[in-house]
Amino acid sequence: KLPLTTFAVERIRHEAESLARISDNPDLKSHVPGIMYAGPYASGYVLCQTPAPSCPGPADFGSLHEEWLERLSRVRPLERSGAALVAEVADRWHEAKLFLRREDQIVGDLLLKRAHNQLEDTMVRCGIVHGDFTPWNTRIGADGLFVLDWEMTDWNKPLLWDEFHFQVQVANLLRAHRRPQINVSRDKTDRACFWLYLLHSMSECIDEAPTDHPSVEYRRNLLYYEVTSS
Repeated sequence: KLPLTTFAVERIRHEAESLARISDNPDLKSHVPGIMYAGPYASGYVLCQTPAPSCPGPADFGSLHEEWLERLSRVRPLERSGAALVAEVADRWHEAKLFLRREDQIVGDLLLKRAHNQLEDTMVRCGIVHGDFTPWNTRIGADGLFVLDWEMTDWNKPLLWDEFHFQVQVANLLRAHRRPQINVSRDKTDRACFWLYLLHSMSECIDEAPTDHPSVEYRRNLLYYEVTSS
């Protein structure tokens, strides 16, 4: 990977740092790229990785994905207070929502308040999340699922966020004709974690795309659906 912008350089550096921390882990070694070289190249920065398997990963979330996410969850498990997670997401949301319509702000704030009420006295399973866990970032290898593109890795987010992201991206980009609804457990903690993921994800999208972009619009529709159906 040879980044062409300053922003891309930071992402590739982050990916190299993430892979350096996890690629030697016995649970992950055969499931993620290894680093052949990461560092200066000419006047820029380059990341060279070992090749990925050629067989694409499935688009339907299933046992392969569950097994891989469970494997990832064992690498650096931790628990965080729900109140701290809500506050963290709220900081991002309050910045991003300024670019949205007033009614969108109200809906997002309402979902944030509901998440706070559900998680205020709850500890949430967190740890390493890939950050862009999608079919196009997975392959099927000899040992199961192989996952590449670790530019968006985070080390202390809710573990469920990768599953939510997979479902949202598939529904948004591969099955856009379907209604805006994601299959989420009715468990109160899981549901509240989905609301936080949705607000966080929408904030990230607003940072990188116009507010009428299909990715933002899809998440907007999900916000409204969650408020009216919960």
